[in-house]
Amino acid sequence: MSLESVRRFFAEKAPDLRIIELETSTATVALAAE
Repeated sequence: MSLESVRRFFAEKAPDLRIIELETSTATVALAAE
């Protein structure tokens, strides 16, 4: 799923939610917890 398709999905389904893009990877639970 591309970032653009995620943006479109949330724009249609949940326009009140904001997408947050992070500089660092959060690909794993351990990385996300840092």
